[in-house]
Amino acid sequence: MRNPIKQLIEFEGLPVLTPRYGEPYWYYMNYLSNNRNLLNAMLEQHSKVLSLRFDLRFPETACWEEPMSYLLKFLDLFRRWLVTCEFDPQYVIRMEQKTSINPHFHVALLLNGNKANEANSYYYKQVAEQTWENAVRTNMTGLVDYCDRDKLGYPLPEGILIVRPPERTGIKVQTTLEYQAAFKAVSYLAKYVPEDEIPSVQRKVFYSLCNR
Repeated sequence: MRNPIKQLIEFEGLPVLTPRYGEPYWYYMNYLSNNRNLLNAMLEQHSKVLSLRFDLRFPETACWEEPMSYLLKFLDLFRRWLVTCEFDPQYVIRMEQKTSINPHFHVALLLNGNKANEANSYYYKQVAEQTWENAVRTNMTGLVDYCDRDKLGYPLPEGILIVRPPERTGIKVQTTLEYQAAFKAVSYLAKYVPEDEIPSVQRKVFYSLCNR
């Protein structure tokens, strides 16, 4: 298997999402490795990295043909704004479809935390929502899940700011609580979902160019 799956409660010492009850989730090992590489690459370039999570959904009023074309339109518009702000945007995007006539997109966004303010995390997601509505040409609101609550309704942080410790401390950034929290949040995009209706031969996970 080119992208093996494995049941995990952690990945090489880093936490992954686990259910409150029952057996651990299955994960794509290659995607977890790529997620870590992307985080590390960003932290090599910036002493602070802001990690955000949100989901993009289509209106359920119709079946949206060629869904990837709308995602590409969204990325073109949203990245332009982020680059203008000098945020150096990098991302992981997972396409998934289950119990719906349309797929949806899970997005993990990494920004230069020296430019992007953690306190503005909610605002950045609002811009993403407005941009997505523009991309799909609709006035319908509520198409973006800000991923600010867990399945039981308990609040989650809008963003996670990872700070690279100074070299003189000898502390590895991977051991910080913020890095581990960000990796855990992004691990959702590497989870094996047996109910996913997207054919296995179709690409499901997309990385920005930083992950090379």
